[in-house]
Amino acid sequence: MAIKLIGLNRFQADHKKPIQTTEADLKHSITYEIDLLKRLDHNNIVKYIDTVQSGQFLCIILEYIDGGSLESLLQKIGSFSEPLAAVYIKQVLLGLDYLHS
Repeated sequence: MAIKLIGLNRFQADHKKPIQTTEADLKHSITYEIDLLKRLDHNNIVKYIDTVQSGQFLCIILEYIDGGSLESLLQKIGSFSEPLAAVYIKQVLLGLDYLHS
């Protein structure tokens, strides 16, 4: 499993930058993302498992994808060959098509 951590206190008033997002906006955004993740069921979309609050973090627990992100693969092996790039692009497009349907 993989865990996406969302800091619950990152929008408090002690930040140096002006805050553009309210706590209500943040809660709405997080709730929307979780509700969407719960409904998704496709081989090319990471699966949602659960959500747990732990201290100052909301932990969204997701399926672990072996091998990491495309970015980390690029950093490890350099540029992709055309056939390998075609495989990854096809997977991305199949997931995107599912999301748009």
